[in-house]
Amino acid sequence: MMWCGISFFAVLLVTIPPGLHAGHNQVQEVLDKVTAIQGNLTTDLGLIKERTENIPQRLSAIDKKLVDLQKTCTSRQTCTDRLLKLDNGYYLAFRITPGIQSSAYQKFVAVGKSDDPDCLVVQNVPEGCKTTDGRRFCDRHYRSRLIDLWDQLPILRVRVGVYKDNVEQRFFEFNGKNSNYDNWFSQSRLIKSSYTDLSAATRPQPNFFSIAGDHRHGRHFFINNNYGGCNADAGWLVVSDRPAPYPTCFWQSVASKSYPLIFFSSADAKSNFNNRTTVGFADTLVISIKLDNTQ
Repeated sequence: MMWCGISFFAVLLVTIPPGLHAGHNQVQEVLDKVTAIQGNLTTDLGLIKERTENIPQRLSAIDKKLVDLQKTCTSRQTCTDRLLKLDNGYYLAFRITPGIQSSAYQKFVAVGKSDDPDCLVVQNVPEGCKTTDGRRFCDRHYRSRLIDLWDQLPILRVRVGVYKDNVEQRFFEFNGKNSNYDNWFSQSRLIKSSYTDLSAATRPQPNFFSIAGDHRHGRHFFINNNYGGCNADAGWLVVSDRPAPYPTCFWQSVASKSYPLIFFSSADAKSNFNNRTTVGFADTLVISIKLDNTQ
């Protein structure tokens, strides 16, 4: 009677040979592995699909960057061809026009206020502003975009030329490497000048040697040896950049001329700014730069 109560499947398991049980377990293990592999493949395929779906967008973004880079490179290659190149091979960066009742210093430091946006000189700039000839009409202080791009340019030299009747009367040559638009104008960077008593090693050092100069007295682009009262003021170069009656010294106030005024020593050395026989008035002051074409 007990035999009859045992299920068919129990009988079958009892009657299955032991070797067949082991084979069944091995098959189950293989099936489990296949199932696991299928799960991993599904996950991997999902990741692959997700990543490959982004490939067109990524390629498009890369193409756009390449186009932008090409435009930038082309612009930099051709930009110098569009800038104003002077006879000395330097590029015009800044030009001061005396007597126009406008501050040269404020124009120089006015970021973005260039007369050659995108390296193209705007149409309304008078031709005289693009030259070193101060006798020709110019209604502004010409400011090149080069000043705003200064840190990005491979500048070798910076030259300050003081002109009268389109002849460079005096000059100052500076080391422009690793400089910014302001600090190149310093005694430590001075390579050479027209003056026998002014160099990087001059001692005692000038009491002013900077573009900002003595802002309190409206004296910019100022290379000065000493103060000591108005009658003792002596130096090499100054742009008197403020209208009367603000200048505190008589030598800055010239009744027949409007500001700014460009004073320079017309001697071979510094001069007392009160001495009209050794101090001249320039038609224009020009700042130009030489680029390292190997970079």
